[in-house]
Amino acid sequence: LRIKKSDFCLWVGAFVGTLTLGVELGILLAVLASLLLIVFESVRPQISVLWHLPGSTVFQNVKQGDGRLVAGVLIVRVGASMYFANVAFIRDRLTSLLWLPPAGKFPRIR
Repeated sequence: LRIKKSDFCLWVGAFVGTLTLGVELGILLAVLASLLLIVFESVRPQISVLWHLPGSTVFQNVKQGDGRLVAGVLIVRVGASMYFANVAFIRDRLTSLLWLPPAGKFPRIR
């Protein structure tokens, strides 16, 4: 079972808030923190670089398996819809990804 750190922090915040502030204020605090987290995550969507798996028509995240980049092409998957609040982040991330090495083995990224 894998739980995101942000979800765990929300749970702890709700628990401590409920113990110290009471049920209503503790739950209100947790709901407000959850809404802020949702906004933050939608403004900074996950962007994955994809590469081609040899011998197939499949493109896969570079963090999984072995593959090859397509020469002269950057293929990405944006994990959310683009809208006014996140388009600058997406543009900046894509600009930074344009400095990838030429086609071939892709170095492991964080």
